[in-house]
Amino acid sequence: MSYVIASNTKEVLQALKIALPQAYVYTVPLVATVNIPPGQPANQPIQAALSVQLGQNAISNQQNISIPATQIWFLTDVYTLASPTIDGYFQIYKNGVKMLETTPYLSTLLATNPSRSTLPAPAKYAPQEVLSMNFVPIASNTGSTAITESAVFTVVVADFTYANVPPAQVAQIAQTI
Repeated sequence: MSYVIASNTKEVLQALKIALPQAYVYTVPLVATVNIPPGQPANQPIQAALSVQLGQNAISNQQNISIPATQIWFLTDVYTLASPTIDGYFQIYKNGVKMLETTPYLSTLLATNPSRSTLPAPAKYAPQEVLSMNFVPIASNTGSTAITESAVFTVVVADFTYANVPPAQVAQIAQTI
């Protein structure tokens, strides 16, 4: 059985709640932060540090996040809380391989902009897959200090932990959606 996942976070939440009634479905923010060192040339990728709070478990400043064995993740949205000093975009990786998806430029993602851009489509991560990101600045850092840029990604989590669904079965479910 296969389900079409909509690009809107609300639609993804609703679709997963219907398709996966045994899962606890919720959203969490994932923050991707990058320090652009002085002299960093334009168009050269920089590895981002990722942070997310999953219930009582905090994952902070990790370059790679392994999806828990009883969860399926969908990156559905991205926004910034402030205008960037150096504009650029994030490249999204799954298991070390760059996905076709990149974020729009940070300058178009300001949360207060009612017509802001977002991810072109949700990015799905099955159990044990590895999420990582690079930031590609479109201008050089000509200053004498590092510049920090960040974006907030909305992650829709389908969590099977509380339903006592074995990890192998969660992996099978991930293949069907």
